[in-house]
Amino acid sequence: MYETACACKGIRSCKLCESTKEPLINDITSSVVFIYCDACRQAIRMDIYESNSECPHHNDIGNTNVGFPLDGIFLVSDFLDENEETDLVNYIDSDVWIPSQSGRLKQDFGIKINFKKQTIKTKYFTGMPLYSKAIIERLKAHRISEDFQSVELCNLDYHSERGSHIDPHIDDVWIWGERLITINLLSNTILSLIPNEKDSNKIIYIPIPRRWMIVLYGDARYEYKHAIQRQHIQDRRIAVTFRELTGKNDKFYEENKDLYERIVRIGKRFTGITVGRFEKIVNDINAMSIKKNSYPFLLSNLFTCQQEISTIDDNQVECGLLWSNNQQSFYIIDLISACLTNIDSFIDNIKDIIHAYEEIIPLTNDEIKHLDAFVRLQLVLLLNSQDIDDDKQIDLLEQLCSNVCFVRNLVR
Repeated sequence: MYETACACKGIRSCKLCESTKEPLINDITSSVVFIYCDACRQAIRMDIYESNSECPHHNDIGNTNVGFPLDGIFLVSDFLDENEETDLVNYIDSDVWIPSQSGRLKQDFGIKINFKKQTIKTKYFTGMPLYSKAIIERLKAHRISEDFQSVELCNLDYHSERGSHIDPHIDDVWIWGERLITINLLSNTILSLIPNEKDSNKIIYIPIPRRWMIVLYGDARYEYKHAIQRQHIQDRRIAVTFRELTGKNDKFYEENKDLYERIVRIGKRFTGITVGRFEKIVNDINAMSIKKNSYPFLLSNLFTCQQEISTIDDNQVECGLLWSNNQQSFYIIDLISACLTNIDSFIDNIKDIIHAYEEIIPLTNDEIKHLDAFVRLQLVLLLNSQDIDDDKQIDLLEQLCSNVCFVRNLVR
């Protein structure tokens, strides 16, 4: 599901908006280019690398104008096979893409962070997506990531038609940990590393073939900015990036121990709904509420766990029941009641309600999909609001958050 609007702000630009902005001076183009050789873990000057791309390049060590060691890069070739890549892209594309800056589209699973104010909101964090479970398990097969606990998954969609790129930056160090893990899908690309030193004129290109994984850590994580240049996006590319929290010896943990542990607990669940889909559902419900002022129980509030059913007074209930003569209003009321009951009886309650109303109001396929999203979201919010950590209940949630349409299976 795609959005095509430009989301660039400030100095950011893409092909959709650059004609209205002043061109930026790109210092990268005047840099001396080095190519990273994974076999000898060196950055080799491009002209020398191209004349002798076969390793070893050990004779080049010692002259930093020719080649120098570069620590903090871990590459895995063919981390996924072709069929796995196809399946993963299909899962990703079935969700909502949100316009991002510099011609990118994004999907986020994780906490919302204000980096300037150093504040965090966990309301929209419902865990990792189920399709990432096998990927994270595979990460643990490598020593460098065997103890990696993901608390954010960010999918970025790049395309040459939009002029997609990402400017040089260092990922935040207040909350994000040392390892940044990215899986490169659909096309080859090049990751650029730019030294933090102001006077440096070097840039290192790291070739990342399709379906490869890269981990940045140590020097590559902290001593260099990283970027994807527009010229290195030749076709569609999806970057699947996992992030971890800082260590328990760092400032963020010391000042936010309870929050830290809560984020980790949610991150271990594979019940995730993208922030974009979450917000879209809430906005859709809010739009309904505007059109029908007496929409029962102010559904948008229930979606964000800001209102419990016990706080609804008789006048609100009466207003909701008189919303229309259409039985759908009663249907929604009953579903909301079921969503706020004990999680152990949730499935049976939902099943009974759907079967009872199916005879009165047969749902279209689109209505079933919308209802399915509603049920999944309510269940995940219920679990997160109670901070439940029971294996049986989490297994149930993972099943419900799969791509199998839970409601359709109950009804038909």
